[in-house]
Amino acid sequence: MSRKPVLGTCALCLRHRQLCRSHYLGKAIHRLMNRESPGGQIIFTPELITQNPRQLVAHLLCRECEEGIAKFGEAPALSLINRGGTFPLLNTMKVTEPMETYKNLAVYSGRSMGVDIEALTYYALSVAWRGAVKEWKTLRGQSTTASLGTHEEPIRQYLAGEASLPGNVFVVLTVCTDDAAQFIVNAPWIVPTKADAYLQIEMFVRGLWFVVLAGDAVPQA
Repeated sequence: MSRKPVLGTCALCLRHRQLCRSHYLGKAIHRLMNRESPGGQIIFTPELITQNPRQLVAHLLCRECEEGIAKFGEAPALSLINRGGTFPLLNTMKVTEPMETYKNLAVYSGRSMGVDIEALTYYALSVAWRGAVKEWKTLRGQSTTASLGTHEEPIRQYLAGEASLPGNVFVVLTVCTDDAAQFIVNAPWIVPTKADAYLQIEMFVRGLWFVVLAGDAVPQA
């Protein structure tokens, strides 16, 4: 039986259109996880840890916006993450000279490695934004969300192609070398900062640790 069309306001372009089933973390990411674990991915909630095939989906975006986010963010990110048999971004870094090295950290230039930094930024912000504009249902009546506060609208405009990346929004990417982190996918969560001076949201996506920072008081390196 085919599903009835769902009409409503697209959260990204704000036009009244037919809405599709949007995936919180990206459709391709969900497919990868479920292909590797037929019983479903491991889901962490405040009340339980369980394996479940359920995907976090909602009628959020129109088809055009859904395809745009997939093209400009999800597809490039998927080509770099750990996919079980290979981890393209980490492999590239292993044969690249770092800009700086510290005790447990090496700093690389993404552009010098030919990495599409803008696409990774777009992907991270698209997931963080989706986590802010919708309360996503998980299991047993629980839900997950992570507010962007006053940064929500400027980030929406950036994702929709209506404005450039806000000058006080940053994305820091760390590539994880430990095996455990390379198979984790977490929904965005808010990390408290001193006196709540700025917003910090973090997420793990198959070996990529994204940190979204927003606000005029974000520490400068």
